Amino acid sequence: GYIIARDRTKGKMRWQLRVDADSEAYPYKWEFLAEEGEEKPLAVREFSPYYRLQGGREAIPPLEAQPVNALFVIANPANLSEGRGPISKLQPLLVDKELDVIRRAMAPLVEKGWMSYEVMHSAADERFDLDAIKERLQKSRAEGARNIHALHLIAHGIYLGDEFFVVLENRAREFELISAQDFVNGVTSSEDLRLIVLATCLSAATGPEAAAAEGAFLETGQVYRSLASRLVGANVPAVIAMQKNIPIDAAQVFTQRFYGDLARSGRVDMAMAATRHDLYTAQPDSWTWGIPVLIMGQQDGKLFAVKRQEKDTFRPPLAQLDRRPLAQLGSASTVDATSLVGALQGLLANRLDAPVSPEAGPPTQDQAGLDRTLARPVRMSGSALQKHVKENSGIELPSEIFAQIASALNAGKHIILTG
Repeated sequence: GYIIARDRTKGKMRWQLRVDADSEAYPYKWEFLAEEGEEKPLAVREFSPYYRLQGGREAIPPLEAQPVNALFVIANPANLSEGRGPISKLQPLLVDKELDVIRRAMAPLVEKGWMSYEVMHSAADERFDLDAIKERLQKSRAEGARNIHALHLIAHGIYLGDEFFVVLENRAREFELISAQDFVNGVTSSEDLRLIVLATCLSAATGPEAAAAEGAFLETGQVYRSLASRLVGANVPAVIAMQKNIPIDAAQVFTQRFYGDLARSGRVDMAMAATRHDLYTAQPDSWTWGIPVLIMGQQDGKLFAVKRQEKDTFRPPLAQLDRRPLAQLGSASTVDATSLVGALQGLLANRLDAPVSPEAGPPTQDQAGLDRTLARPVRMSGSALQKHVKENSGIELPSEIFAQIASALNAGKHIILTG
């Protein structure tokens, strides 16, 4: 039956893993499962959502949320070294780097109007504990605050005996162990919350401490998988748990690609599939693509209602095109899509007798006709596009440019260069 389904769909299948949270099989890293004789794992196949389904309850209607608003919470107690037993093995997080990852990843999404976000951490908030997080989640527009649609927690988790705890902070910046049930009760009271991400990306451990820190995080990964199951059981539609330490570069790719795709499509399952595929394409041997675990309580991954004309907003401002030639762009530290368009139009102008007027908008097109023509959707990564361009044209540009072009193509935009 599997072979028939695979052949009929050309490998583009939806994978639902129904593994009970109390089962002995639940802790296994099913995200790394591969077909016998195949190198490419099931979870990274293109257009193939791969997730754990728990319960399969009736789907909650998609929420009207434009932009999607995320709350990032970073818990970094100042006195971890004073703890006893396994607590003393936990290493401080590199908060500045965590913040840099968030800012770099979210900036282009905020600029496009797809996302908005807030950050809570003890260095910036006078009061920072579970109660403060709960109060922020419950605030609404009526109180002068945007509703929170996604909670992204960056913190440690730990087992003590048979119980597991989330390591947060109290008002004195000391560690506070929050039981799984207390955490679930504290963060699930918001009606607009559709997604929770549980992660610990970076620690300050080096040398001999690094191995101990990695061992402590493996425990955190087990805690988060178990906690994710409880959150889904408390009617959170979708939870993502990091089951291993994720490198800084992969953390940025995950944050930007996942939230960008989620905000454009509204689908958490397809956003995770696209993100895994990008991580795998960029570094197939790193296994970072298998770190995020998606657990859903409903079969429908549509969390947010997004109108097509509002999600497809990738459009460089033609009036502000960068006129530097390609040679200069190649040596720049960062180049955006408007720079690439301006440079290519300048190149075309040098090759043609007639001048180019980029400020003049394109002629009216038959959008419906174009949509019918492009029946097969595009799905590519920036790295694959960069490789293709380099091999076929010799043009070398920063990877950020190709990532933006790939994002536009994946969103269904038509990219046309005219001269």
